[in-house]
Amino acid sequence: RWRFRHLFVDEFQDVNPLQFALLRAWLGDRTDLCVVGDPRQAIYAWNGADAGYLNEFARHFPGAELRELRDNYRSTPQILAVANAVIAEREVGAPLRPNRPPDEPPVIVEYANDANEARGIARSVRDNHGPSRPWSDQAVLARTNAQAALIADALGRVGIPHRVRGGAALTAQPEVKEALRRLRGARAPFAVALADLEAEVSGRFAEETETGEALPTDEGEGPQETEQQEQRRANLAALVQLGNDYLGLDPSASAAGFVQWLNAAARSEDAGGGTDAVEVATFHAAKGLEWPIVHVAGVEAGLVPIGHAKTPDAEAEERRLFYVALTRAERVLRLS
Repeated sequence: RWRFRHLFVDEFQDVNPLQFALLRAWLGDRTDLCVVGDPRQAIYAWNGADAGYLNEFARHFPGAELRELRDNYRSTPQILAVANAVIAEREVGAPLRPNRPPDEPPVIVEYANDANEARGIARSVRDNHGPSRPWSDQAVLARTNAQAALIADALGRVGIPHRVRGGAALTAQPEVKEALRRLRGARAPFAVALADLEAEVSGRFAEETETGEALPTDEGEGPQETEQQEQRRANLAALVQLGNDYLGLDPSASAAGFVQWLNAAARSEDAGGGTDAVEVATFHAAKGLEWPIVHVAGVEAGLVPIGHAKTPDAEAEERRLFYVALTRAERVLRLS
């Protein structure tokens, strides 16, 4: 306490009970504390964060001076109007005020399925690139890692340099690693082994849905939370789709070739941070970042909001998460 006399906490809406207890211990009986936070960006309740520490700051620290910062300097009035419409004023107070000049209104595009959507996004990214507009001016944001993997694949197919924020998130997941190990070890041809995996995944997660409980994994883990169930299902479904895409390139493909192809894609996605590349990220990973042009993918029931958001609190957090995605855009916003 003698050494650290003035405490400042950023992103205070993300503080969890343990962090708040640590802050209290550092402070002792002093009040020399400054925090900054945005209740519109409280998106980590599922991970223990409690925005109540920000929303009820005056109750936790009586006599505190509160200042509301309502001016937004990032997004155009058109983008901010869309973002403000997503958030309920009763939850976070008055909407933000734009300070940038007007520009083109956000665009909504429909596709028949996620494969068509990924290809359409790739075309739009290419159309928005030019001599005076680098690839790094653009980002593609999705709700889940599985979606990000499919979009990255579509960008790679047409030669658009891209980088997946978080680095090869899909292939790093335990269930995906195990599935790839089994594919490589299968005696059947790759196409047959992949079809078996697809049938197993569909049947396995259908049973989880019926029982309301997660099944143990091959490692013998116990039941998982609903969000983990859905994320594992989405990850394995994305792996199967990528496998089918790879078979489309080479019907006689092997499992070893598929794994090598995935690893090569992951290396190119995660290549040097200084390169000119389109950023592909989940809504959560995009928090705190901004781009002139943002493509938001998968704006549909089951993803936005996510399917397991059944309670009013969970739905409210999904609205805030969507708000975070929308407000990453400075000038152009394209939703599909």
